[in-house]
Amino acid sequence: MAELRAAVIAEYVKGYKPGHIFKHLKPLGINRKFVYRTIDRYLETGGTEDKARYGRPRSVRTPRLKKIIRDRIRRNPAQSARKLARNLKMNRESIRLLLRKNLTLTPYKKQVVHGVTKATKDKRYQRSRELLGWRADDEIIFLDEKLFVLEQTVNRQNDQVWSVSLQQALADKLNVSRFQNKTSVMVWGAICKRGKLPLIFIDKGVKINAAYYLDMVLKKNVLPQAELLFEDDYYCFQQDGAPFHTAKVVQAWCKENLTDFISKNEWPPSSPDLNPLDYFVWGYMMSKLNDYKKTNLEQFKRVITKIWDEMPMEHVRAACDDFPRRLKLVRSEKGGVIPRYRL
Repeated sequence: MAELRAAVIAEYVKGYKPGHIFKHLKPLGINRKFVYRTIDRYLETGGTEDKARYGRPRSVRTPRLKKIIRDRIRRNPAQSARKLARNLKMNRESIRLLLRKNLTLTPYKKQVVHGVTKATKDKRYQRSRELLGWRADDEIIFLDEKLFVLEQTVNRQNDQVWSVSLQQALADKLNVSRFQNKTSVMVWGAICKRGKLPLIFIDKGVKINAAYYLDMVLKKNVLPQAELLFEDDYYCFQQDGAPFHTAKVVQAWCKENLTDFISKNEWPPSSPDLNPLDYFVWGYMMSKLNDYKKTNLEQFKRVITKIWDEMPMEHVRAACDDFPRRLKLVRSEKGGVIPRYRL
């Protein structure tokens, strides 16, 4: 670097302008900005040495330490900055600065996903390919069930209460009650691009089997609502691989009474990432529950119904429209779980 600066100044002293110096010395690998900076430094200081720096010199985040930490992260990318600092007997903030700024790394939270075996992956891959071939663009009614629990959800990282001291923090804001016998309610929901079917609440203690599902869900709710939404138009019905969904009597009824349906041998197993109720609707509703006061079961049901009814249809349609894209992602992953960065 010192030789390059000296070459620039030698040309400048001879009377050459910066543009000429850049063209002449360009083969040496310098850029135009380097030429101008070197001349400015020469005019200001009378030399080409670096200016005196302010603050103490860097003594911790050295190239040697950078290599040590890079090697450790390569061996185990899941270790924390706290553990690295303890093992290296260093300040935690210095480690974090080195990880983020010097190594340009970003910490990502671990993700809980549904597990798939080799056999499940093969079925997901094969059935996703088949659905893409002749079902992806159908008008599909998606159905799924969800258990809602009457208690406030807490995000321990982001849910906070600001106060000058713990003693002065309001107890009703700070404390979240948990009871041994939780009040909960099971609901069935169904959506399609044309609308949302009314929610179906299941009374506590009811044994859900094929007969109950067929009578209370399909015959009394899904079929009448589907005929109301589609009239004489074609639609396709989807349900997952729950035992009462795949029972012979249920499959036979669907084949006889619905315009079309995805049978138990066509829907990919272990695929919540393919059902818009799983990958959008239930999460949307859970995020809204804490906005409402609910102290008993009936009030809880009214809140759930209100959130369902007010859920924007443009969001529902977007979730349904995402189904073909997700089928392609499962296919490209050879039946594996869709990576978060691709969603």
